[in-house]
Amino acid sequence: CRCKAKSVVRAAPRQPYGRHASSRLFCQREVQLVYRVTDKLTGLTRDVIYSVDRVDAERIHLNQGGRVEAKDGSLLSLQTPIAGEMDACSPPTCWIKPGQTPGAAWPGTYRKCEASSCSGDFDFELRVVSDDLTPTSFGDLTLQRVDSKVRVQRAGRYTSFFRLDSRAWWSPDLRRIVRFESEVVPLSTGVTRSQESVELVEIRRD
Repeated sequence: CRCKAKSVVRAAPRQPYGRHASSRLFCQREVQLVYRVTDKLTGLTRDVIYSVDRVDAERIHLNQGGRVEAKDGSLLSLQTPIAGEMDACSPPTCWIKPGQTPGAAWPGTYRKCEASSCSGDFDFELRVVSDDLTPTSFGDLTLQRVDSKVRVQRAGRYTSFFRLDSRAWWSPDLRRIVRFESEVVPLSTGVTRSQESVELVEIRRD
C-alpha cells in the first residue's frame, strides 16, 4: 500500500507565494484553505476549511457546491456560510470587486432571509482605500484593503437596526480575501454587539 503525501503551506514569514504558483494551486482539486475565525470579544477561535471539489472552465466549486467562485475570485454562489460574519453577512458577489483601484467605491442593496444573526435588508457601500505591498504570513503580497459601511434593518415582531463595519484585505495574486475584520454595532434593542476576525492561516494540498 502506498500512501499519498500531503503538502501543507503553513503561515510562515517570508514564504514566497506569487501569482504563477497561486493560480496553479487554486485551480486544482483537493486543495484545502484553512481560515481561523476569532471572536475578538471572548478570544475564542475555531478553524474552518474550504475544500476545492471541482474546477471547470469558469468556476471553482468548494465544499460540495456550498461555495462557488469565479476564476477571478469573485463569489458566484454561497449556500453554506462557514466563516463567521465574512460569509454570513456577505454581499452576493463578496466584499471585493476584482480589478478596482484605490478610491473606487460601489453601493448596493441586498436581502438575506436566512435564520441567522445577519438576516435582514442590507444597504451598503464598499470602498478601496489602499493597495500596498504588505508583509503577510505567506510572504510579501500586494493587498487591497476594502472598507464597508453596511446598515441593516431586520424585520420581525419588532423592527431592529444595526450597522456592520468591515475591512477586507484582498490579494489579487491569491485571488481571495486573506483577512477580514468586522464589528456589529447595535442601533436598536434586539441586536447583540460583536467583533470578529477571519484570517487565512494554512493552505493544504493532498
